[in-house]
Amino acid sequence: MSFLDTIKDKLAEQGAAIATGAMTGLLIVVGNALAPEVIPILSSPALQKAVVPILAISLIVNCLLFYWIWSLNQKPKFRTRFGFYWDSDAQPHCPACESPMQWGEWAGTHGPGLLCGKCKDARYLADDAGKEMSIEAARIALGKK
Repeated sequence: MSFLDTIKDKLAEQGAAIATGAMTGLLIVVGNALAPEVIPILSSPALQKAVVPILAISLIVNCLLFYWIWSLNQKPKFRTRFGFYWDSDAQPHCPACESPMQWGEWAGTHGPGLLCGKCKDARYLADDAGKEMSIEAARIALGKK
C-alpha cells in the first residue's frame, strides 16, 4: 500500500473526528468574536428566561450528536472462530486486516473459500478439527442462518 493510500484510508477512518474538531475550532473563534457584543444583550432578565432553556436543549442535542458520531467510529465487536473474525451477523472478516470477506471460488484455489477484498488473500474455511467447511456450515455452527 502506497503512502498516499495509507493517508487516504486514515482520513476516511477519522473523517468524523476531523470534522468535529474543525467545527469545535470554528465555534471557538466565532464565540470569541461575538462574545463582547452578545453578553450585554443576554444579561437582560427577559432574555435570560428564554435563552437558558434553549442553551440546555442545545447542550443535550450536542451531547447526543457527539455520542452518535463517537459510536459510528467504534470498531465492530468480533468474535474469533475457525481462524476468522465474525461479526454479529455471521459475516466473516479477514484475520489480517479485519475487512469483510467474500465466499466463492477464486482463481488459483482448489475449491470454494473466502477472499479478502482489501488484502486480496484467499483463505479456506476449516472447522475446529481442520476439515474444510462451507460458509453455511460455519454460520450454523455460529448460531446464525
